[in-house]
Amino acid sequence: MSLTAALNSARTGINATQQQIGGVSDNIANALTPGYVAREARLTSLIANGAGRGVSAEVVRGPINSFLLRDIRYEAATFAGLDYSAEALAQIAQVTGEPADGRSIASAFDAFEASFQTLFNSPQDPVVQRGALEAAQDVTEAFQAAEQGIRAGREKADADIARFVGEANDALQKIAELNEDIRAQKALDGDPSNLMDERDRQIDKLSELIGIRTFVRDSGDVVITTREGVTLLDGDARTIDFTPANSIPPDLALGAGLSGLTVDGADITPTGGGAQASASGRIAGAFAVRDDSLVTYQAQIDELALQTIAMFEAADATVALPGQGLFIDTGAPGPAQGLAGRLGVNPLVDPAAGGELWRLRDGVQAVAPGPSGDTTQIQAFLDGFNANQAFAPGLGLSTAATLGGYAGEIASAHLINASSAAAEADASALQFTTMENRRISENGVNIDEESQRLLELQEAYAANAQVISTVARMFDELLASVR
Repeated sequence: MSLTAALNSARTGINATQQQIGGVSDNIANALTPGYVAREARLTSLIANGAGRGVSAEVVRGPINSFLLRDIRYEAATFAGLDYSAEALAQIAQVTGEPADGRSIASAFDAFEASFQTLFNSPQDPVVQRGALEAAQDVTEAFQAAEQGIRAGREKADADIARFVGEANDALQKIAELNEDIRAQKALDGDPSNLMDERDRQIDKLSELIGIRTFVRDSGDVVITTREGVTLLDGDARTIDFTPANSIPPDLALGAGLSGLTVDGADITPTGGGAQASASGRIAGAFAVRDDSLVTYQAQIDELALQTIAMFEAADATVALPGQGLFIDTGAPGPAQGLAGRLGVNPLVDPAAGGELWRLRDGVQAVAPGPSGDTTQIQAFLDGFNANQAFAPGLGLSTAATLGGYAGEIASAHLINASSAAAEADASALQFTTMENRRISENGVNIDEESQRLLELQEAYAANAQVISTVARMFDELLASVR
């Protein structure tokens, strides 16, 4: 090999090594950057007239396992939806409480029944009568607190849907813009790796909000559809449409005051039941909470309120018409939904409303006090507490139970649902984490390996520099010898 060829090889070697060092440095600097794909160096031999002329290096984005990426995004959407539902149901379970918790309707019923047992033992005592009234009022307050918690949960879910949809639309717009930038970069023979990393980050963000599928055109553009096949981005980004509600009373439902989800007229509402309904992601999780889980919870407490009114009417010998018992619908009359929040104590037994406490002993519609020691009506109320009532089917609870038993089932069901949702979310999180760790292993940065590589490159740089120094010295000696 001539000195010129050796010098040229060393020079190209230094240039290639510098590029590789730059790639390794970028990898180390971005080791903790989400979505960063480790850069790799591709070395190419330089050939001229059949002879080697050194090497060149190109630092490029490492290869992506598209099948793994697809599965990760699928699991990300699944986990995000389950995680949202689990958190929302846990919050509601805190509001409705455990069966023995003082906040629960079940606990209020237990205390109410105990107050009537005390009244049976001291029917003439106004202090005991007052205690029974206050226990009845505590029952209505427990119903109202449960409804307020359910309503707050639905309103939060609706507001979250609006926020998530806004984030999804922003991500789609950014991905469309990044498609254009990547296309332009490629047209200039530039390196779009950083742009592609950012596009993947935006797609990852989108996949947590709504279940998606992606594919890349030959031009490098990413096309995005929902998992059910509705196009979200193909050239231009399409807008996901949703209209939030200002408030959500119990009788508001999807299609009856509450907005669904559409894309260019296509209905993708997760709870809409259509063929194109989006089934995963945080948006789907929030819809499930707003339109399914909490609607069922509302129906359960409304059914308990309805049977509470009915039992105290049936057990009271003085009541001849509906709406005259110890518990009444203060909406007079209101829709079936929301009865729990309108449940009130008949003012005929409340001195603060012009009523009389003795009616708790003698019957709500009694026109005059009976014998002070008469416990006939009190016993009828106690029998009602212990009798099974007929509850509506389809609510996931018993169709025959005592009032207190049904209230306990509601509280228990809410706790079980929250626990089950948390277990599902945990299982999905484990699956997602496992796949994400594999992704990091394949495409992420290993600091130890990169540091070792950096040392090797520094040695290669020094070796090439030594060759250049040696060749330069040899040239000097040759020049000196011809003088």
